[in-house]
Amino acid sequence: MKNSGEVSRVAKSLVGTPYAFQQRSSEYGCDCLGLVLLIGWELELFNFDIKGYGKAVSHQLKDGIEKHCDTLPKIKAGALVLFEINNVPQHCGIITHYRGGWGLVHAYENVGQVREHSLINWWKDKICGVYALPNVNYD
Repeated sequence: MKNSGEVSRVAKSLVGTPYAFQQRSSEYGCDCLGLVLLIGWELELFNFDIKGYGKAVSHQLKDGIEKHCDTLPKIKAGALVLFEINNVPQHCGIITHYRGGWGLVHAYENVGQVREHSLINWWKDKICGVYALPNVNYD
């Protein structure tokens, strides 16, 4: 069992990784889900992958996450968060401690790489799920 701080540490180590849709590589790039999977694989938390999701409106991302992760009652460092954009769950990231508050590490297509920044209200308002990664202690 790993602790949530280890999840945050690995997430932060991937900042700067290029954005690449449906990829799973710290060298060549990843998308938002690929980032979460890279963290899990590096920490040996799990060995699954979630495939078949697209950029079109669907619930494949949420369904895949909920198949493998348990819901958490509130935001915690190291938690996986799912965001609803245009009323569809279609983006995810990892919560961190950042500059005295909550932060977000995510592979962000609009900036072309994995970034960490404050979890501002714009992002908070879009959270539609908070999840525990398998084999992580969030106490």
